[in-house]
Amino acid sequence: MGSRNRRVLAVDFLSLLFSVYLAYALRLTFFISGGFWKEMAGSGLCFAVTITAVLWAGKVYMIVWPQASVEEYARLFKWYCLGVILFSAELYFSKRLFIPRSSLAILLLVSILILAGVRASWRLLLIYRNQQAGDKKRALIVGAGDAGTLIARDLARHDASLLPVGFIDDDKNRWGMIS
Repeated sequence: MGSRNRRVLAVDFLSLLFSVYLAYALRLTFFISGGFWKEMAGSGLCFAVTITAVLWAGKVYMIVWPQASVEEYARLFKWYCLGVILFSAELYFSKRLFIPRSSLAILLLVSILILAGVRASWRLLLIYRNQQAGDKKRALIVGAGDAGTLIARDLARHDASLLPVGFIDDDKNRWGMIS
């Protein structure tokens, strides 16, 4: 898994934890009492681990989200639903995990909205960045090593007529990396 995909996984994990907090907070009008903190922490960790593991198993983290199409979002939703089924089974069979039904309903809706929203924002950021490029020609740099990185930085620093958009390299260890 490339460094970009690890970052996506980390953002997903933190977003799912935040979704659990938000679900409890919306249900309890943002005043979460002491008894709910332990339940929220346990179910939140279980939810985040389950969903990210299922998304990883479904190879959702192999998708380049700034260029994703509707099919990739459908794939995200399909694997998310499978993760929700597994999480529901964990809740049903576990004696230690508990989440109120109203919080669960809010959680399931909020978490998919956040997961899809974060990915859509990457797409919008890419579109905005490409519009800011103006009439610059897009360029691929051959070689992702030190020399290629130096060329990309030089093009970015100076007002060049070329916009570096990516690297081509035959070294598989450099594939999927962001300089």
